[in-house]
Amino acid sequence: MRSYLTAKLLWNSDLETDKIITEFVEGYYEEAGIFVKKYVDMVHDELEKDSTFFLYLYGDPAQAFKSFLNPKLLQKYNTLFNAAEKAVEGKPEVLQRVRAARLSTDYAMLEMARNGMSPKFKLLNSGQISDDVKLRLKRFKESCQNANISLMNEMGYTVEEYLSSFESTLKRATKPNIARDKKVTLLTKAKKYSAEDPQVLTDGALGGNNFYANWLGFEGNDMEAIIDLGEETKISNISTAFLQVTNHIVFFPENVTFSVSTDSKLFKKTETISTKKPISKESKRNDIEYFESNFKPVKARYIKLEAKNISKAPFWHNAAGLPVWIFADEVIVF
Repeated sequence: MRSYLTAKLLWNSDLETDKIITEFVEGYYEEAGIFVKKYVDMVHDELEKDSTFFLYLYGDPAQAFKSFLNPKLLQKYNTLFNAAEKAVEGKPEVLQRVRAARLSTDYAMLEMARNGMSPKFKLLNSGQISDDVKLRLKRFKESCQNANISLMNEMGYTVEEYLSSFESTLKRATKPNIARDKKVTLLTKAKKYSAEDPQVLTDGALGGNNFYANWLGFEGNDMEAIIDLGEETKISNISTAFLQVTNHIVFFPENVTFSVSTDSKLFKKTETISTKKPISKESKRNDIEYFESNFKPVKARYIKLEAKNISKAPFWHNAAGLPVWIFADEVIVF
């Protein structure tokens, strides 16, 4: 549609934009065109209403979850695409076009479920992966395959990597977690992202492959945090995740040390885990690494995490010498 609109206006800049869009959707989506047009108009209208929202070229859906991608609007978009699919259910080729157009809203809804900000979009239902998430993941995968879409962004992050990452998120979401909603105290300072709120580490929301949502960031310094479980509990597993976005100087920590205590003063180390993916020229631009410590059951009330930052970007990096970010995600304890 964008190419069609651009070509038409290059030939004649006096043409009416809305008429060109209508002409395209009626021709390309046939009977479903009316619903696709309503979706396009609704997105434009909502963006015009929100003068404070900045539609960033490399933005993440999470940045718009309080704007044109809020839960109520996502449900309306979903209803429109359901109607669009039904209108052309007997035309496989046109249905495929509609599902390709639907990819963006399915992606936003999957990320909202991962974000955990709305009860209408949940990863789990009664402890099991929700049917809605299963449906969207299946449709997202099939739609990308049918439309020959292999990349999520210009950084080389593939659809396969995204789906694999989401599956890892689902596995983490189904784990028991006694650290959920427990108090977090930072011993080092976070910066800018997630409102610098340490509770991001135990709020139940899981980070995706973009640092704009659910990741707690530290620029040029280590991460040290203590989680208070509220009472002494027998535990045998602690894990967390870290994000890598190499072109934004977000690298994995050199290592992560997990420790436990009964009094918050004397901590006993359970394990120090070094990254399996130290930064190099061959590193994936976008990746997530999980750090997990398994140990014999011990009684503990306090959990300490220490993540060692490499501090500055290496000489061969385009940001050589600048401070490195580390971004930490949900801490799971059981």
